[in-house]
Amino acid sequence: MSEHDEKPAINYVQSASPATRVWRLETVSEITGVEPGTIKDLVINHDFPKPIKIGRSQGRAVGWVSDEVMTWINQRIELRNQRIQSSKGNAAVANFQQPTS
Repeated sequence: MSEHDEKPAINYVQSASPATRVWRLETVSEITGVEPGTIKDLVINHDFPKPIKIGRSQGRAVGWVSDEVMTWINQRIELRNQRIQSSKGNAAVANFQQPTS
């Protein structure tokens, strides 16, 4: 695995602020643009925040903490920006090394 393929650590909130919401799967899918089945796969592979149980203790209803989902999105943006900067640096090196005629 190269340095660009490293998984960022998922930052879980310790407590919720008044602005924190719990989103159901459909909302998470809409906000992230990731299909529900893919979200479930990402959770299983520890590449996406885990949902929390909501509703009755015996119920199966789950939701995602909005702050954690937004942190995940921001981490993806940061990774993209790092890759862009890295590729620009590599292009500059390649351009510098090309002989001129």
